[in-house]
Amino acid sequence: MCIRDRYQQSLKSLEAKLAVLEESRNVAERKHEDALREWGARERSLSEKGIACEAELEQARAELHAMKEELQATRLSLEKTRSDLALKEDVVQKLESENSELQSFLKYKRELSNDQLQSIIEDHDHEKDQWMGQKMDLEKKLESKDQMCRGLQMELNKARYDYQRLAELLQSNVSKAIYNCFAENSYIGSA
Repeated sequence: MCIRDRYQQSLKSLEAKLAVLEESRNVAERKHEDALREWGARERSLSEKGIACEAELEQARAELHAMKEELQATRLSLEKTRSDLALKEDVVQKLESENSELQSFLKYKRELSNDQLQSIIEDHDHEKDQWMGQKMDLEKKLESKDQMCRGLQMELNKARYDYQRLAELLQSNVSKAIYNCFAENSYIGSA
């Protein structure tokens, strides 16, 4: 197998991995959109909203964690590809020293390899930018969900406080009414 075929195989492997990552990203986006639609449909009570918000927050964190792991795997794959390319360039240089008749051909292959490496680096940089953009979007969504959960918790606490206050007021009013009733009955009985 010649060096060009190895480069092609390496490039095809990276393209396949990139396609898998793109599909994973699309699935994650669809899941996230489904979760948002689900969230809109679940407005039964403050307690249920708080529970649903926590579940979606955990799911978004898990997706962000999975994306970070995929990005790390892509970085490792790129480093392996760079290492493979460096080894192949060493082989090309040895062939140049052993056979002067192949100088022009080997120079062409080296330039071609450099172009491929530059293309792979540019693709990786582009992919990294996309991942970073998605990461920032997810972090903003997580922050939004955190704020929403905090807001719901505050509303729930306020509702509990208001309920407690009203219960105490009702108990006080009932006690006063009973007292007034006994007081009036005692007054009428003595008259």
